[in-house]
Amino acid sequence: MNWPVTVSARDAVIVAEKTSLELRFVVHGRRGPQFECRTYAEAEARALSHAEHAGACVWYADERGFQLVGSFVRAPAARPARVGLE
Repeated sequence: MNWPVTVSARDAVIVAEKTSLELRFVVHGRRGPQFECRTYAEAEARALSHAEHAGACVWYADERGFQLVGSFVRAPAARPARVGLE
């Protein structure tokens, strides 16, 4: 799978794969397939749970490209301003 630069190493990508018997949904990570699900809803729920813990995003990929499903990426915390004591 060719990963676009917008997909980080922690992100998960849901891909629908047709077999001779059924349609299944495979959740991929950078290192390859992570797990298979029978329904899109199951794949989305499991991938979003992973992404929430990892601070990552979930994408759905098909022949049209990548679509963002959910994001748990947190912005860096702002540092409090230093107040000098005089």
